[in-house]
Amino acid sequence: MYRKLIVLCLMFVGMVLIVLGWTGVVGKTVQLCGFVIFAAGGIISWRLPSSQSQQPPKVERKVGLQRDTAGAAISVSAALEQLANAGVRVRPSISNDDLLVSLGGTMESPVDWVQLFCILGSEVERGEFERVSDDIWHFDAECIEDHGDYVALLNRFAILAKGVLPMTDLRDLVDIEHGKAWVEFALDGSKVHWDLEASDDWVDPGLYSRLQQLVTPRGAGKRFFIASLGQDSLVSFGDDQMRQALSRLSGLKFQWE
Repeated sequence: MYRKLIVLCLMFVGMVLIVLGWTGVVGKTVQLCGFVIFAAGGIISWRLPSSQSQQPPKVERKVGLQRDTAGAAISVSAALEQLANAGVRVRPSISNDDLLVSLGGTMESPVDWVQLFCILGSEVERGEFERVSDDIWHFDAECIEDHGDYVALLNRFAILAKGVLPMTDLRDLVDIEHGKAWVEFALDGSKVHWDLEASDDWVDPGLYSRLQQLVTPRGAGKRFFIASLGQDSLVSFGDDQMRQALSRLSGLKFQWE
């Protein structure tokens, strides 16, 4: 817009000089300058793109919306029903209003799958900050800061496993400054002690594999499975049918390891 205004001003000045030359107010040299200025303005104006061509192309955002077979976006309530059939349920104490605090909109609003999974795997963002679901967990690997953090992690894995990992007497030590961390617990009457890597506030990357090794012979075909979102992940527990169902619904790639 501003460039066009400048061009119009140039052409106006050029026209004024041309007219003044015709009337004898200015000399032929100045009049010639007027012709040059006017012509230059016309050329610049012709080369400027139109306002329509300056508008950026519209990009349709297609990421994350769950869609039914007809191709229309599906509502939060319908998505939750499908997830419940697949094995991921909202805890009975969690209301629709609790969910909408994080989701926004209404239960009939279209839903972004990744956002929905993350909210189900987190806590309600008000009140007592209760877990939304016991069937999926939005896990941030950058969460180890002090004593008790590994105990909290193992308790969350135990909740997902629903009695398959009945760990008791959990204790841990986290000393980031001196690079030392460990966790221990009792399982089936035996004490288990794991020395862990202490790297700033990151979880030991081998913890998940150790838990998977513990649960595999006990789970009757059910194991932990995980989908990476970057430094955070979505973790659940179930059989291969459930793993494939959540992968299909979400578009994420849930894997055993």
